[in-house]
Amino acid sequence: MSGRLRVKETARRFYENEPRARLVAGLPVTERRLRLAGGEGPPMVLLHGGTDSGGVSWAPVIARLSESARVVVPDLPGLGESEPLAEMNDAVFSDWLAELIRMTCEETPMLLAHSLLGGLAARFAIHHGELLR
Repeated sequence: MSGRLRVKETARRFYENEPRARLVAGLPVTERRLRLAGGEGPPMVLLHGGTDSGGVSWAPVIARLSESARVVVPDLPGLGESEPLAEMNDAVFSDWLAELIRMTCEETPMLLAHSLLGGLAARFAIHHGELLR
């Protein structure tokens, strides 16, 4: 537990003056960065819309959702704090999301998405429903 707090405090000091840090300050989350092509309970993956802020756009609801789920909030490649991919189409998105789920979810997650990613998430669910609750 103390290791987790130390990492969280270090990250907070590093980002304390950045808008992203202000948005997540006080939320019961641990930021983890994964290079890909918080809470207890069943996993829930939240996909943001086409905003520059990335996954942090879910900040207003993360605390409440994490009361009953382990919430995974990635940045879509090229948005938020993530690096872009060479291209983003249905196939690339599906590969990225399937890998994200495999790396972050021990059981099949619920998938919530809105805006730009809502359509991509719906197509993913149609073709890869076995990966989702």
